[in-house]
Amino acid sequence: MMLSINEIQIGKRLRGLSEAAVTELMESINRLGLRTPITVSSRPAKREGGGMDTVAFDLVAGQHRLEACKRLGWEEIEASIVQMSDDERELWEIDENLCRAELSELERGEHLARRKTLYEAMHPQTKRGANREPSGQFGQTVAPRFSEDTAEKTGTADTTIRRAIRRVVKIDEKVRDRIRDNPEIADSGVELDALASLDTQQQREAVSLVENGKAAGIREAKRLIEPKSPVSKEAQIRALREHKPVVVRPPLTDAVPTDDVDALQALLLTLRGDPRRIAGIPLDKRVTMARTCLAWLNLTPDDLRAP
Repeated sequence: MMLSINEIQIGKRLRGLSEAAVTELMESINRLGLRTPITVSSRPAKREGGGMDTVAFDLVAGQHRLEACKRLGWEEIEASIVQMSDDERELWEIDENLCRAELSELERGEHLARRKTLYEAMHPQTKRGANREPSGQFGQTVAPRFSEDTAEKTGTADTTIRRAIRRVVKIDEKVRDRIRDNPEIADSGVELDALASLDTQQQREAVSLVENGKAAGIREAKRLIEPKSPVSKEAQIRALREHKPVVVRPPLTDAVPTDDVDALQALLLTLRGDPRRIAGIPLDKRVTMARTCLAWLNLTPDDLRAP
């Protein structure tokens, strides 16, 4: 059915317009015509200024096609008309985007999260923990669970669906809007996972670091803002007993003269090349170096004694 473009109401959409997609469609439609009609739903509406009720048409699927035809100067467009509720209309839009649109990882997660909300509102018996026994006078079976239905419609693995939803719902909505046009974050699963692992304030800080050029990505920003846990005295002692290196070097104290530390550092470098050289070092110097090492680690000989 041909409809006037001005009659079609777009409303709020889950996905914004892509200028590149609209331009590409304009070239295709101008050359080949509109190959796939848009989809709209009809509903009764009040006529402005009174009089008999009229029919309103709400866009279900095909926003980019509609925009392309509008920019080409078309006044009418071919449309398939369906009858559905607002939730059904939004679900249709989501499914078409999931199957046909080139979504970023962020957009895909948002679409799946919204689809889960809508689907379980329409089929409450499919929620986890709900009674799934057949109901009704004819014993109809209940709808499949959200993940099963989504996997079938989109060809996406169940684990991928759950991971995409779990990731996106942990990212603050305002933070999502800030990264939406940055494909290096919005289209990277590992970057989104790193962002989702932070609390809301840290997410904002991490994005700011990337925006200001102080971090190449979220993972680097995360390393910059996460507090560094100091090595406890117990951990230091355990590392010494197990002959493992201590990861974090404690700050020097006034009890450790700089000259002694420099000498210890030179000694350790020498021993790294040949540990047997320790035999040629006088005992008193070895004791001094050992005490310097303990002071550097903020330990005492008593700390090393077995309990």
